[in-house]
Amino acid sequence: MKAHFAVGALCAAVAIGNSAAAMASPADGPYLRLEGGLSLPGNLSTTNTTGPSFALAPKDGPIAGGAIGLRLAPFSIEIGADWMHATLTGSAPSLSGSAQNIPVMMNAYLDLMNGSRIEPYIGFGLGVTSLSLTAKSPSGSRLIDSSAHSFAFQPIIGVDFALTDRLSVGLQYRYVKSVDPWLTTTSGQRISVNNASHNVLATLTYHFFAPAASSAGAEIPAAMPAAAPALSLAPQPPAAAPLPPSITRAEPRMFFVFFDFDSARLTAAGKRAAAEAIASYRQEPSNAIVVRGFTDLVGSDAYNLELSKRRALAVYNYFAAHGVKPTDMGIDWKGKADPRVQTTKREPQNRRVEIRM
Repeated sequence: MKAHFAVGALCAAVAIGNSAAAMASPADGPYLRLEGGLSLPGNLSTTNTTGPSFALAPKDGPIAGGAIGLRLAPFSIEIGADWMHATLTGSAPSLSGSAQNIPVMMNAYLDLMNGSRIEPYIGFGLGVTSLSLTAKSPSGSRLIDSSAHSFAFQPIIGVDFALTDRLSVGLQYRYVKSVDPWLTTTSGQRISVNNASHNVLATLTYHFFAPAASSAGAEIPAAMPAAAPALSLAPQPPAAAPLPPSITRAEPRMFFVFFDFDSARLTAAGKRAAAEAIASYRQEPSNAIVVRGFTDLVGSDAYNLELSKRRALAVYNYFAAHGVKPTDMGIDWKGKADPRVQTTKREPQNRRVEIRM
């Protein structure tokens, strides 16, 4: 029943999170995770003994720990450690005490990437856990004070919610099970206990690397083709007027405005790049400005086409609000077409609006 509740809570969180709008995603590279939550241990009843058996019933208790790992989407690998504590009662004989588990595990994950900031994953871990158990009789005499190390494993499911390109929060369920450890009572009796627990954790993950800084506002190299692809003009803003025959330009002026993953909001760097383009327009007015939006290659074609439209409109509206004549501008969006970097991963150089004058 405890396991069903834990898995149900996790699945509900994933379902709720999937309705949220996407925003950002962590980059590949090393990361550090902190975690904490609730441990729901199973009964520690003895299974093999060299004397009378014990019936040990631990209560739900806290779990806390962390991990350091490496993300190479869609895979991650890490080493982590946790501390679990539970008070316990027992019968035959009557006793009270506590149990402590410290698993140290090597975990591997597969991220179920879907092009949004909600990222489910599955994983599996192998390692060693240290179980320490103390128990006293009602009179206060110590019956058990023993610890043992044993091989352990843990299947894992979870979901991460990317707050920024570096910071994620999440919810995780794992089932930790070890080979039954052998403990020793104060009377010298050997007991083997069934050691397992269901664990639900909230996580906070910091990724050390963010996507490479984009060269926002840099002019396009001379090697770039001078001719622009044919425009599929938006119905809202007016189309870009053609250059008069008397005006010729060997090289167009071109600027880039880059965006966060799955976002059409202008960042501070994006506004600086747009401001450079506006300053160039004021210095040398042009009535043939093309604002063209693009996305990276993550996600569906239809979704990315709409996202590239929103990005292009964000720059178009910013220009119009800062003195660029709407009659001097045309707008276009290409979705996943014409990436600057050929990769199916989340590439910041592809999340852009190109401004061509």
